[in-house]
Order: sequence, then structure tokens, then C-alpha cells
Amino acid sequence: MKNLILTTFLAISFVVQIFAQKNNYINEIKSTIYKVDSTWQTIIPKKSNAFWDKAVFHMGNIAVYDLLQDTNLLSFTKEWTKHNVWRGTSCTYPAIWEWQKMTNNQINVLNANYMTCFQVYIDLSKIENTPEKIKYLKYVIKNQMERNDVSFWYWTDALFMEMPVLTKLWNLDHNPIYLDKMFQYFTYMDNKLYDQEYGLYYRDEKYISPRFQTPNKLKDFWSRGNGWVFSAFAMVLSDIPDTCKHYQTYKERYIKMAQTLKKFQTPGGWWNNSIIDTSYTSGMESTGTALNIYALCKGINSGLLKNKNYKKTIKKAWDFVYNQAITDNNKMGYIFDLPEWKDIKYVPRHDYSRDYATGIFLLAATEYVKYRSQSNKKKHPDTKK
Repeated sequence: MKNLILTTFLAISFVVQIFAQKNNYINEIKSTIYKVDSTWQTIIPKKSNAFWDKAVFHMGNIAVYDLLQDTNLLSFTKEWTKHNVWRGTSCTYPAIWEWQKMTNNQINVLNANYMTCFQVYIDLSKIENTPEKIKYLKYVIKNQMERNDVSFWYWTDALFMEMPVLTKLWNLDHNPIYLDKMFQYFTYMDNKLYDQEYGLYYRDEKYISPRFQTPNKLKDFWSRGNGWVFSAFAMVLSDIPDTCKHYQTYKERYIKMAQTLKKFQTPGGWWNNSIIDTSYTSGMESTGTALNIYALCKGINSGLLKNKNYKKTIKKAWDFVYNQAITDNNKMGYIFDLPEWKDIKYVPRHDYSRDYATGIFLLAATEYVKYRSQSNKKKHPDTKK
């Protein structure tokens, strides 16, 4: 009897110790999240523009607020939003609005790169309970949807930059036009850039094989670009119910991407800048990797994926980002910052970061905390029956 009591006591003690270690690690990650966020807020000006790179940082900051409930951190985004008058660009003349000019042109109002900020505005208006403040962005989206065109998303990043805007708007009033238009825009992009063999996306039409191939004659799929798409699917699928008519299409794309990315993860945990040709462009790359962490964790958290199938993939990726990419001064390094990698000798530096890279880390880390904190994983299949 004494032996049984002792064995039971030791077993309970072991479980308590493991639970405490898990909580300590999660608290450590939360502390790092706070440090990375607050450090970057001393670097990026409050009164900066609403272009995609700044907007992605503020998306990350909103995610941190959702996790930590720190109003001081949130006030930074409030000031940025106020500075930009809850708009993407300063141009308010719809007759001259475009989406295919130079991406940082102020008349490029309908370009997805200037709609990323709308995700932040919608979330902030919900936090503040100020729905009237997103009236202008609704007007911009309405103007886009009324145009006789569906070619707004002509490069991979655009799915992350605007797709979740439309699902967030749909969640406000369940107007089917948002999801119908989203599918039309998506289909235009998907028909042009989706590769059936790998289930990945080319950056844009310039990189479609065989028109463009790596020096090793392989297809070239950009890590961060596919990370944007993968994350967009994860966001959209968690925003809409599985009864939506195009839900299964997005889910099939998401599942295929998860399977392919798992296959091509490097032994070091990251995904190479050119995903399937690991000898084309060198060095570690953190942004595509962090986006994949975010998308995988969000998929498991929302029941799209089985944890057992991706647990090792996530662990390797997280160990790289958290233990190697984050610097001692609380920045995320090893970012492949070239938008188009003509210089194959470019090697990402550990001591260099950007606004969007910080935002990507904050999104990945907050979702990873939720993933690690979940006690009851949903039991959903991650393959088609």
C-alpha cells in the first residue's frame, strides 16, 4: 500500500513539474513577445504611412494586444491609425483610383498593399466599439467591387493583404457579396499562379515555369510569398464556416500547401528562400518560416490539421525562429529582404530586420502561444476522405 501511495505521489509530482515547465516556457515566450513589440515601437515612427509593411507590424501588435491585453502597446496602433485617418492612401478622388501603378503611389488606392491596413482598422474598431470609423474603408471596397474587373490580385502577397479584409467585413454583416467577390479575385490569381504539381504559388507571372527556372532547372517558389498565401488561407478558413460554398476550395489549397511545405522544410527548421531548390539563394530565412509557423498553428488551433502530423515541423521551425533568428536586442533577423532575388549571392543578416518582419514574428509567436496553451485539440482530419 505504501508503495502504491509513493508511486502515485511521484506520478502526480512529475505531472505537476511538467505542467509548471510548460507554463514557465509560455511565460518566457510572452515576455519575448512583449520585448520584441515594445522595442520595435521605439524604432518605427507613430506617424508613418499605411503601406503594407507598416500595416503588417500593426497586425502583429493587434495580435499581441489580444494575447497580453496591454493597452500601452495598443495605443501605438491607435496613434498610427489616427495619423492615417483610417485610410490606406491620402487620395480621396475615386475617379483616378488605380491598383496597378507603382505600389507606393498614392492613387493606387485599390491595390491590396494599401488594403492591409484595413485588417487593423476593422479589428481596432471592434476593440473600441467604433463601427463608424470603418465607413471609409467600406466605401473603398465597394468601389473596388463595382469595377468591371477581377484582376486586383495579380501577385501572391495580395491574398494575405486583402483576403482577410473581405472575410472580416463579411463577419460584420454577412453580406454575401464579400465572399463572392473574394472568390472571383482569388480564382483570377489561382488560375495564373497556382502550380498543380506542388500545390504552391509562383510569385507572379514572371516566375512561372518553364519561363523562369532556378539554375538547377527547378521550379522557383518564393518562401515568404507562399507564406503569405498559406497564412491567408488559415485566416480565411478560421473566419468563415465550413458551410460557405467556396470553403472546401480554400481548404484543399491550404491542406496541399501544408503537406508540401512539410516535405521541403530544411533540417535546420527554416524554409529556403526558393522552397524546392535549397541551393538557389543561400542563408537562413525567417519570414517565410514564421508565416508557416503562424499558418500551421492557426490550422491546428482551428481544427483544420492534426497536431500529430505537424508537431515536429512546427517545433523545428519555432526552434529556428525563436532561438536563432531573434537577436539579443529583440529583433528578428535572417530576413531575405530582396523582393525579387536577382542577386543569388545575397545572404540574410542576423542584425537586420524590417517592420513587416517584426509583425510576422508577433503573429507567429502569439499563435504559437495559443497552440502550446491548447489543452484539448480539435479532432479534425487534415486529409480529404
